[in-house]
Amino acid sequence: MDIVKNIKKDDVLRNSFFELAHDTFGIDFREWYKLELWNKNYKTYCIKDGNKIISNVSVNPMKAIINGEIKKIAQIGTVMTDKDHRKEGLSRRLMEEVLNKYRNKTDLIYLFPNESVMKFYPKFGFKKGIDNIFIYYPERIKNSNTKLIRMNIRNTKDRNLLRKLFNSRIPNSNIFHLIDYWHVFGFYLVFDPPGGIYFDKDTNTVLVYKYKEGVLHLFDVLMQKRLTFKQLISITGIEDIKEVRFYFRPEFDDIDEKDYELKFNEDVFVDRRILFTKDSDSCHNAMGHA
Repeated sequence: MDIVKNIKKDDVLRNSFFELAHDTFGIDFREWYKLELWNKNYKTYCIKDGNKIISNVSVNPMKAIINGEIKKIAQIGTVMTDKDHRKEGLSRRLMEEVLNKYRNKTDLIYLFPNESVMKFYPKFGFKKGIDNIFIYYPERIKNSNTKLIRMNIRNTKDRNLLRKLFNSRIPNSNIFHLIDYWHVFGFYLVFDPPGGIYFDKDTNTVLVYKYKEGVLHLFDVLMQKRLTFKQLISITGIEDIKEVRFYFRPEFDDIDEKDYELKFNEDVFVDRRILFTKDSDSCHNAMGHA
């Protein structure tokens, strides 16, 4: 059983990978691939048996702004093994391969585990941390009478505009801002959109959000120029907002940091404690969660 890397261009192995992902997660990666969202920031490490992929660990090498500095990071995801080959040490073998390659090339390696494998990752030196969401209770905000355009990533014109705005956006925060996660951002918009995706022509701003019963869930924002919180929220045209939940690290000139409320979101494992410590205010981009 051989380890094979980056099977994107191999039709047989790629399709076998897609089948394993569908069997494991119930998701068909083919559409994501056909929309050209699989890019250089998604790397597969697989074990094959003949022409069949039986285990995989994927790595998402990216950059992030952490406390004002650009850092090299790697997020691990799509960890899966064929049901007939579990408990054979295949995931361990792949994890060791990945860590040997990336540990000395990055400032941080991390992953978001599911409950069934909480005891697995500490074997590789990972420490448990926490990811938060930020909550803010605003005063009533007057809307800007802007007519937002709803976008669809399956539409070629919309997808090309989204990619352009994603690549040219400014950081949402200098405390933590994930940079090159277009492949994951697109994945969510194809398979599991947390809310609608809207475009404001006047400011060239994209917002991914949903609104329910007075709560605005803001999953991501692509800003081309710095906006205040009031300017950003007024774009939605929603006046009856009692609470805003940020699923990325916010930083606005018109909000004092002490006015945010932090709420636990989920567990995260890190190999170095520069983020997601239990006493930190870390908040990972939800749309960059591999």
